[in-house]
Amino acid sequence: DEARAVADEREGVIVSTRGDLDKAHATLHERDETIEALTRERDEARHLAWEREQHIHKVEKERDDQAHLAWERENIIKERDGALAEREKERDAARHESWEREQAIHAKDRALQEMEEIARQLAHKALAAKEHHA
Repeated sequence: DEARAVADEREGVIVSTRGDLDKAHATLHERDETIEALTRERDEARHLAWEREQHIHKVEKERDDQAHLAWERENIIKERDGALAEREKERDAARHESWEREQAIHAKDRALQEMEEIARQLAHKALAAKEHHA
């Protein structure tokens, strides 16, 4: 009987230990599943962060490209403004030169008219003197 009681007690310990072992296995299995789920979530979060980073780089590149285009346009505008200012100076110089030529033509025209008047007066005097001597 005593051996039977010891055997029953050992059997109870074995069954209890197996139960504890099964619970421990179940707990480990749950923890493994939780770790796998957390690992997947972490990997997905890393991937989303990587995608966001790529998008940020793309947007920054587009912004930089647009800024460069704006800078190029601004330089073209400055060059054209400079060329326009130069043409305006040339136009103003040409207008001034034209005005000076017009003034010179008017001065020569007045001088020619004065010379014609003097020639008429001399011709008239010469005619009068000829008539007076004749």
